[in-house]
Amino acid sequence: MFDESSSEWWCFHCDSDGLKGKPGVKASSSVAEVKSRLAAVEFQNPTGNWSYEGAYSVELTDRADMSVAPVGSEFLKIEGNRVVISEGRAMQGMGGIQLYVEEYPFFLGYVCLKCIRRGDGFLLWKNNNYDNM
Repeated sequence: MFDESSSEWWCFHCDSDGLKGKPGVKASSSVAEVKSRLAAVEFQNPTGNWSYEGAYSVELTDRADMSVAPVGSEFLKIEGNRVVISEGRAMQGMGGIQLYVEEYPFFLGYVCLKCIRRGDGFLLWKNNNYDNM
């Protein structure tokens, strides 16, 4: 959280020495310091098989065929090249990501996906062929 009146960054997920997993960024660092240090920490895709449950969005490539999605669900919205799922699950599979809206599955190959983000915008997975995520 950024307090504009004091120009300090307060992190509620910090340990006493700084952000967990982000060495050198202290809880009272300026916003510019935090942004520059966090930018230096490059996102890494999860290793092995992973899954996520909750709200998420998927950015699609032009090759994605959304006719496979359960479009009748109230928990799925298609917004251009982005799919927003307010209640579901995503799991890494062989050759792609298995997506679920509620309990209804649909599969998209890696060539169809640019990235997957949690409902709050945090990057969960990205296709390394697309660097600007």
